[in-house]
Amino acid sequence: MAQPHPGRRRRDSRSSGRAWAVGGLAVALLAVGVGFFAGRSPTRAGERARVDDPERFVAVALELIETGRPERLTDLIHAESPEMRAVLDGLGRALASAADLAEALAERFPDESSRLAASAFERWDARRPMRDGPTGDTFAAILVDPFGWVRNGADRLAVEPLSDDARAITIDGAPALGVGLVVRRFDAGWQIVIPSGLPGVGAILPRSPEEWRIAGSMAAVLENALRDLAREVRSGRVRSVEDAARRAGEMAWGPLVMTWIAYQRAREISGGAGQVR
Repeated sequence: MAQPHPGRRRRDSRSSGRAWAVGGLAVALLAVGVGFFAGRSPTRAGERARVDDPERFVAVALELIETGRPERLTDLIHAESPEMRAVLDGLGRALASAADLAEALAERFPDESSRLAASAFERWDARRPMRDGPTGDTFAAILVDPFGWVRNGADRLAVEPLSDDARAITIDGAPALGVGLVVRRFDAGWQIVIPSGLPGVGAILPRSPEEWRIAGSMAAVLENALRDLAREVRSGRVRSVEDAARRAGEMAWGPLVMTWIAYQRAREISGGAGQVR
């Protein structure tokens, strides 16, 4: 059998790593900055979450957790444009669907869900950058308790002063994710700022309305897959949490790959700088 060209393997590895970086960055920003747990209130216009006291940033996030409003957590991330806000709202709906799925799995497979959630909390270290994709067990644990480690480990999170208008989120006194997350004051209150200046991050973030539209499609794919999977769990078509993780991959992977290819094409059309390869 012919072996892949070494250069192709290196390009494939870089593309795979950047694909994980996109998902990992989104997950990390939501998880470390705000976290969320089970709940399934519908998204309602005009009820944006707001933080007016930066020292209460984590507390406000926890209030959203405890009151079952995961769709409002993305309000705590700063949007630089209406297109970006639309994508964040889509991610909020995906979070609500993920929380609903976690509830369905806990009801259907309580022992397996508890075991996976506990083991994931013990293994995962949120202080290191998210360079690698999740293992099968980690992915299953995310399904049963999405970012539950944040709620359980909230006492490790702190908001440290940087200036009058900026604060840093730390974990055990160290920068979150190994690079740090910053909360700044805006008209909409204190919000997490996506670190677009970091190497690689600015090259991945959407630039044009078309790119933001495609990014919104990725959020919609996740929302639909998680919502449909919750239905399958409740109907008895899923045999275990492991089976649910497999089904999630089957339902979302193909559409996400096609959307990612469309995103790469849009980047190529919009210009050369920061092009994703």
